[in-house]
Amino acid sequence: MSTSARWWKLSLRHPEVTAPIAAIWARLGYLPEEAGPLIADGITPATAREMERHAVQEAGGRDELAANASGK
Repeated sequence: MSTSARWWKLSLRHPEVTAPIAAIWARLGYLPEEAGPLIADGITPATAREMERHAVQEAGGRDELAANASGK
């Protein structure tokens, strides 16, 4: 199933996921399967963006965050 079809399928479960909202999530790098649980928990793209910014800052940069996430 294509990514756009997966976003459409997600919008059936969460009507608030309009095409513009799906595009914002996608631009942030989220796949529908990743965004779905966040959306279900009431997290908006703006909140996800802020959480990412904070995680990067706390880790000391994107490289360090990626290294921590991969267990290195």
